[in-house]
Amino acid sequence: MIGSFLRSLGTQLVFLTATMPPRNEAEFFSTFGLERDRVYIVRQDTTRLNIAYVVYSVLGSGSITALEDQAGI
Repeated sequence: MIGSFLRSLGTQLVFLTATMPPRNEAEFFSTFGLERDRVYIVRQDTTRLNIAYVVYSVLGSGSITALEDQAGI
C-alpha cells in the first residue's frame, strides 16, 4: 500500500537508516514494493558537512497536502 503511493509520486526515493541490518532488506523491499535489482545501496559513513536531511512528522490525515502545508511548501 505505501509502496504504490510512493511510486505514484513519480520522484526518486532515498531511504536512510543507520540501524537496519542486511537480513531485514527483503522485508523492507517488500513493504515498499521495491525491486532489488533496481535498488542502489550505499554502506558508508555520512559525516560530510555538506550532506543533510530533514524528517517531517505529518500531523492529521498524513496526506501529501498536509505534509506540504506543515512544511510550508
